[in-house]
Amino acid sequence: GKGTVELPTGPLEIWGHWDIAGGSPDRVVVLLGGLNSKPASLQGLIDALAEKGCQVLAPMFASTSQKELDADVQVLIGLLDWLGIAQPVIYGRDWGAIRACKFKIRHPKRAAVLVLEECSGKIDEKEYKARIKAD
Repeated sequence: GKGTVELPTGPLEIWGHWDIAGGSPDRVVVLLGGLNSKPASLQGLIDALAEKGCQVLAPMFASTSQKELDADVQVLIGLLDWLGIAQPVIYGRDWGAIRACKFKIRHPKRAAVLVLEECSGKIDEKEYKARIKAD
């Protein structure tokens, strides 16, 4: 599902899965997508984590520029404080991985684990073998 929360930094749209009745507050995963990424790009991951009993949040930052990294970190800490989440797992994909690293540097005790993924450079096995052969 999706919703909007009003934070001191402004409104924030959030996608994800939050089960008040059955989910564990100790199993929170925050998904950070790339710049200008669409929520649908994380939906498969949201669904898979929800099936495993995780509470999943995917904030959609208003920023569209790398220059706004510090503002994104402030929005994220504001969200975690607002929800009372102490140490979620933070997954960052593409530019979201940079956001996750910056968050961990600024707030080292506020993230349990970082999971970082870079999707734009992924190639399949066939392309990999063709590149190796060309070298």
